[in-house]
Amino acid sequence: MGSCEKIFYDPDKEVRTLTERITLSERQLDRARSCKDRLLACIKPELGRILGIEVRHWLQGSYKNHTLVRPTSIFEEFDIDVGLYLFCNAPKIGIQAHKAKSLLRRVLEHYVDTEADTELQPPKESCERLAYPPTFHIDLPLYYFDADSDTCQLATQSSGWTDSDPKALQDWFDEATKHLDRAKLRRAIRYLKIWVALKWSKETEGRIPSVALTVLVVKHFQNEDGDDLTLAATAISISTYLASNSKVSSPVNGDDLLGLTGQQLATARERLSTLASACQTVLHSNNSYEQYLIWAAIFEHMFPPYRENGIATIDNTNLPTITRPPQIQVVHHGKAGNILSSRVTTEIVTYQGEHLDFCIDNVMDYPSG
Repeated sequence: MGSCEKIFYDPDKEVRTLTERITLSERQLDRARSCKDRLLACIKPELGRILGIEVRHWLQGSYKNHTLVRPTSIFEEFDIDVGLYLFCNAPKIGIQAHKAKSLLRRVLEHYVDTEADTELQPPKESCERLAYPPTFHIDLPLYYFDADSDTCQLATQSSGWTDSDPKALQDWFDEATKHLDRAKLRRAIRYLKIWVALKWSKETEGRIPSVALTVLVVKHFQNEDGDDLTLAATAISISTYLASNSKVSSPVNGDDLLGLTGQQLATARERLSTLASACQTVLHSNNSYEQYLIWAAIFEHMFPPYRENGIATIDNTNLPTITRPPQIQVVHHGKAGNILSSRVTTEIVTYQGEHLDFCIDNVMDYPSG
């Protein structure tokens, strides 16, 4: 059992945990559900009326799989994936993918005209995105489903109707995990999703996609005592696999879910190797404070503060005495995200909707690490 087990997850809720800090609040979820239900109640009948066919929906992705995570900063959003399904054989009755997608977009344009707090984002290759700034957005991929041939295809911007069946992937997940500790496995997925969000500052750097991460965790899940050791062992196994493999195959159709090439793949391997090295240290350490510092470096500000975590106090941490007090630089962001000021100070005036970032200005006064 790891010394930081209860910091990750505590069923008795005696201390603040990483699970608690990365999980969306009920208030956030309730608002998202309400917005999603209102949206679907308007656009499904309207799209169905225009096309003259039945339109249904199916929740998918992290929302469906209970692996949504809280954004790591106020400048990020969480997302809900809701698939819209045309119940017909679209090519057979002459509905082209780009036409169906443009009709959906037209319906969404009318919707945002009547909903004050919504923004329709530019078209994406495989979905339309409706944003509810600044907290979340809803992705709306459009499919057709032909019950006679059991065919499901996705409407794309440039490639027409393409094979894609998110329900088949969810069915695979449910079957593959039925003999595992599914709750612990889902928490492991959330921990790694937060790690990716923290260590990849931009999606353009080639973040490991959530669907690929889910498949990797299922295939490399190591159920150890406590979430901390489970995560450590699972991360090491994933790192070992990707060190010699460049793809993560879909269990449904064999397509590559990773989609990283060149420098993106090299970056992912490097960061996974760093994570695995830290996890190896955790697995071989008997010092709870050392384990805490390693996990805190991995999960940064999402990890619970040391004084609140409830692990045993250690008399000797072998850390050097701090002789130079830290000088705190405060970066003051306006409501639009623009920088209003950046200076070392002990006092600052802010207003609702603004944002502060704190960092140590005299970092060179301290030993590395």
